[in-house]
Amino acid sequence: MSTGRTLHQAPDASWRCPQNELAAGSALVSESKGVWPSHEEGTTVIRVYTDMVADLFHYGHVEFLKQARALGDYLLVGVCADDIVEAQKRRPILTMEERVVSVAGCRYVDEVIPNAPWRFDPAWVEKYDIHLVVHGDDYTREQQEHYYGVPIEKGIFRTLPYTKGISTTEIIDRCQAAGRVYVQSWRPAVGP
Repeated sequence: MSTGRTLHQAPDASWRCPQNELAAGSALVSESKGVWPSHEEGTTVIRVYTDMVADLFHYGHVEFLKQARALGDYLLVGVCADDIVEAQKRRPILTMEERVVSVAGCRYVDEVIPNAPWRFDPAWVEKYDIHLVVHGDDYTREQQEHYYGVPIEKGIFRTLPYTKGISTTEIIDRCQAAGRVYVQSWRPAVGP
């Protein structure tokens, strides 16, 4: 069943989310770098960036993205590449395309960048004209400095709290437990 929304894949392979255009009919990306849509003539749009795995997209992800979007006018979400995620955590269950489309469907997201790096350099900040980088508060100070050293040095890094009581790992655990119960309930009776 179609939601009536369409996604436009840009030449640079990022996904634009037209449900969040700032003005009806406006283009989300200008041909000239650094010119982004704004509410009023002469104002700057604050571009917020976050990266995530976004596997088994759930309401905790939505709450985090809502908080991130509230910090600016335009939210870019980098969906981390499968090989990088596997090296850091585990292999994602959903494909890259499934994760990108799930994130793009979130009302708070303006643009999704597939195959984003876990750790990025100044060129990444410049390429996407990022004004603020946000991440969850689950990293130690050392991890923050390792993965987000560039935005920390630039003074554009901030953490946000994760939604308590929900995580992709917890959902996987619940599915595995439910699967065990289901299998046990269908075992044929043994004996007379």
